[in-house]
Amino acid sequence: MNGDERDMPEAPQIKFTESIARQIAGSRQQVSILFTDIEYSTLHWDVLGDVDGRLMVDQHNRLLFPVIKRFRGKIIKTIGDAIMASFKTPDGAVSAAIGIQQILSQARSQKGGVIFSVRIGIHTGTGIVEHSDIFGDVVNVAAKIQSRCLGDEILLTGSTVEALDTECYELNELQGFVPKGKQELISVFSCEWRNHWNLISDIEPRLFLSISTRDKVDILIYTIASMGIGYILYLKYIRYIIADYEALALLSLNPSLLLHQYPSITAALTAVTVLVGIWVFRIHSIPHIVYKLLKGMYGFCIGFLAIYTLAVLFPMDSLPHWDRKIIQSRHLFVRVMEDDTRIHSKHQRMLRCSPRSMPAPYCY
Repeated sequence: MNGDERDMPEAPQIKFTESIARQIAGSRQQVSILFTDIEYSTLHWDVLGDVDGRLMVDQHNRLLFPVIKRFRGKIIKTIGDAIMASFKTPDGAVSAAIGIQQILSQARSQKGGVIFSVRIGIHTGTGIVEHSDIFGDVVNVAAKIQSRCLGDEILLTGSTVEALDTECYELNELQGFVPKGKQELISVFSCEWRNHWNLISDIEPRLFLSISTRDKVDILIYTIASMGIGYILYLKYIRYIIADYEALALLSLNPSLLLHQYPSITAALTAVTVLVGIWVFRIHSIPHIVYKLLKGMYGFCIGFLAIYTLAVLFPMDSLPHWDRKIIQSRHLFVRVMEDDTRIHSKHQRMLRCSPRSMPAPYCY
């Protein structure tokens, strides 16, 4: 075998590379990319502080997300206080941009409204469109156009304007520029959105909190911890309250008996758990009150575990002068701690019995 033959890649590797190339080529589509960014966001964070700065970003997303969805846009990602969205048509992207500026202007006019302005850049071109992301020069150019905007401004590239119905929009051509890393001049147009008719009359700000992948992990941890503590509370306390109802007593005091008699319940619970986990990682937003509730329940779980651990390490019956006798129980099932313990039945009859004399159904 000569040196040239050794340097040639193997046939399976060539086929694999060609297959990947065909898949990438097949995913190329014409799209319009919209980028938004809060003007002077660093200054806002510095003045407001981290907490209020995060609330500002949340308010920004709750206002902009419904507008983007209204005009059939897809939110590809959020990068800090910026949004990248894609549209199948440039008209949808421009209408969404106008709606965004209108809803922000409306919010600023209200008492206690937003204090920030947004810059918007739009470019139309061919990109590699995947399930959850878009790649290619179309994204890079859209980001560079947005970086040239001022607050409350919408800038479009010439390729976007060429695909628009220009009679529906008031556009002004600006001086073009050559982006860094490119050789050709890109024409730029501004959209005079203040003269456009109202596009947001039927849009309500979303009362949902946008969540990142890290937030989703936190929500899953909060949920699992809450379910675990809930089950412990059930075993230790709640099932004895349910035991007052004779029809539920046998199953409520021994949950494993229910799962053993009805295996379909185990399968259903497993399926629900898996579906909830999948749903958590697919959602992009959650009601703010639900997030706060889950976080509060998680805090309760930590506090409960701390108290429960102390109770296990230092049991009450180890304390001096602690009476271990059960004085009263309203439940069907009781633990007889000593021989000859007096038990009041439901009809107030006095019984005397020992653990050995208790019928089997009354022992656990």
